[in-house]
Amino acid sequence: MFSRGKIRILMIAALIGLLSLVPQACGGEEEPASAPAPVATVEKSKFGGTITMVHRKDPPRWTFDTGTSDRRFITSLMTGAGTFTAPCEENNFEICPYLANSWEANADFTEWKFTIRDDAFWHDGTPYTAYDAQWWVHIAYHGAEGRKPEPYKPNLGGITNLAVDGSTLTISLDTPFAAYPSMFSEIEMWHPRHLFQPEIDKGNATVWANEVGYVGTGPWKFKKYDKGSIFQAERFSEFWQKDEKGNRLPYMDGIDRVIFGEPAAAFAAMRTGKIDTTERSSGHYLSPEKKNILQDEFGDQVTFYKISGYPHIAGMNLRIPPWNNLKARQALSLYVDRQDAINAIFDGMGIPLALWLPTSPLANKDYMTWPGWNPDTKEADRARAKELLAEAGFPNGFKTTLMVGERWVKYGEWLETQLSGLLGEGNVTISVKDSATYYDQIAEGNYEILQNLSSSVHIRHSPELLAPGWLSTNRSSWIKHDDKKADELFATIRVTQDPAQRAKLAQELEIHIRDNVVGLMLYQSEHYVAFRSHVKDFIPPQTNPAANATFVNVWLDK
Repeated sequence: MFSRGKIRILMIAALIGLLSLVPQACGGEEEPASAPAPVATVEKSKFGGTITMVHRKDPPRWTFDTGTSDRRFITSLMTGAGTFTAPCEENNFEICPYLANSWEANADFTEWKFTIRDDAFWHDGTPYTAYDAQWWVHIAYHGAEGRKPEPYKPNLGGITNLAVDGSTLTISLDTPFAAYPSMFSEIEMWHPRHLFQPEIDKGNATVWANEVGYVGTGPWKFKKYDKGSIFQAERFSEFWQKDEKGNRLPYMDGIDRVIFGEPAAAFAAMRTGKIDTTERSSGHYLSPEKKNILQDEFGDQVTFYKISGYPHIAGMNLRIPPWNNLKARQALSLYVDRQDAINAIFDGMGIPLALWLPTSPLANKDYMTWPGWNPDTKEADRARAKELLAEAGFPNGFKTTLMVGERWVKYGEWLETQLSGLLGEGNVTISVKDSATYYDQIAEGNYEILQNLSSSVHIRHSPELLAPGWLSTNRSSWIKHDDKKADELFATIRVTQDPAQRAKLAQELEIHIRDNVVGLMLYQSEHYVAFRSHVKDFIPPQTNPAANATFVNVWLDK
């Protein structure tokens, strides 16, 4: 028997417990709600115009199939905010319907039925159907002959069957998954069945979006990409989302993302009126000084938003010495000065961080009083760290190599200084790796300690989305360990339905990772971005800087 799922599921409260969001009556007389109206003051909104934005640099590959925010800020325009579900724009801690307008589960959450909306289209005008949804899940999960599954396969659960009945896609799982709809909110879909399958049939198993014209279902169509110069997208007139007056979104005609290699050039373009917004990416955020310059020059003609960056962690290989020694790890967690990183790297803009975002009901609210986090006890914490190191058998420290990806050198240099303070000068070697080598050595477990920030560990508001970056069973996890308790807590949360119990388990997990230093939890940066005042109704992201990147509700008052 199935119970009807609400159209909106709290990504925190629902990720904390989906059952409470499912009405208890079976059968369901309620009608599925439409997509939520944007929070924009739509009576003042205007259609038309093109927004000009900064883009930090070209995506790492011109196919747009990999990379960080350099890819995401482009691809999300064409794929949309999610797949079956998406983070709600006005509150990223909730999930809203997207390509599925409703869903329901059986009693033990091993079978999920997604009702696929009937008003969505691919950019070439082909209707999006439940068969498209089924094909995408199948190819992403199983791959094809000569084609690997997608990297996000672990997020899709253990799929045992996919079935279509009219507009309904049923996904059967091998284990209960109480928050399963939320897993689709952080995935992009680049797989038009009607274009990919013919290519696969011809032997082109690795066909990708660039080969079929970047056809998505999102609010913006691909228009132009000149490497090193500009990416342009234009309004998709058949996009399904509407405002409260029934007008099809988006409001604007187009989006131009101008590629600036140098932050100084982008800042100058903002000052001279050539762009409408600054970039929300590392290296291009506004420093407090630059914010003050724009404030002095433009006054209320510029609006500033504070954007939270990605969390930073240090991943240790707990399977090899010396980091298999618990007291050595505890000493490091006590010794590192998290606030010092924020001051030194981010001009004081940021917060020390534990496992969950502090605004999450999953979090232990007193985490800033913990030893190692509390700035008022840092001197005592560091003295205790030295004692623990001696108790671990390393009174004079030990030698270790810190592996750092080429994109994260400045963060690695800070951690190297902290490690040297604890372990002794000359005992720490920093090893900078190119991206391919870095990821290969992580998968192989060929490292001692590494500094990074990553999409696999930045989801600090969802146990299910965070889990792949921490589980001992994931070969690609940044953290190598055999901590069965951490694995068990993640697994128990996954099948727990009661909100209060899920919160209790999440807080227990946070404390367990703290006490056993399964990973070294560090800090999260915060940054300023600027928008010209004629850019209306932008809603800043609340969970990660790449959220709210479709600009579907934004309009230009000029």
